Parts: sequence; C-alpha cells; structure tokens
Amino acid sequence: GAQKTPFRAGSVYFDLVNFLYAYVNSTAVNGISSSDRVVTITPAWQICVYAADAVVGVLAAAGAVLFIIACIKNRKSAQA
Repeated sequence: GAQKTPFRAGSVYFDLVNFLYAYVNSTAVNGISSSDRVVTITPAWQICVYAADAVVGVLAAAGAVLFIIACIKNRKSAQA
C-alpha cells in the first residue's frame, strides 16, 4: 500500500517558532495598524553629517585638481 509520512513533532515546533518570530517582528506587536501613517524625519545631526560629507568631498576633488595641475606644471618645467 501507500507509505504514510511519519508525524514529526520537531517540524511542528520549528513551524511554531518561525510563526512566532514573524509575528513578534511584525508591526502588529508594535501597535501599528494598517490605517496608521509612518512619517520619516531626518534629525538635525544627520543633516550636519551629510553637509560635512559634501564639504569633504568638494575639498578632496579640489585637492585632486590642484595636484594634477601641479604635476603638469612640474613636468613642463622639467622638460624646459
């Protein structure tokens, strides 16, 4: 006859663990419903970090341009 798959208590346990993990990490536990609206707010310190990052990037680009110009001038003066 047909072979039956044996019942495994371990697999039921792991299914329950996976379900509980998904439930606990869902928004249902946080008290957020589907009608709530989540608003993303960027804190002031993060804006300052972005600005500092931009300033460092501009200074690095300017330094690279000045370095290339100095190398070209040195090469021209060495050939003369």
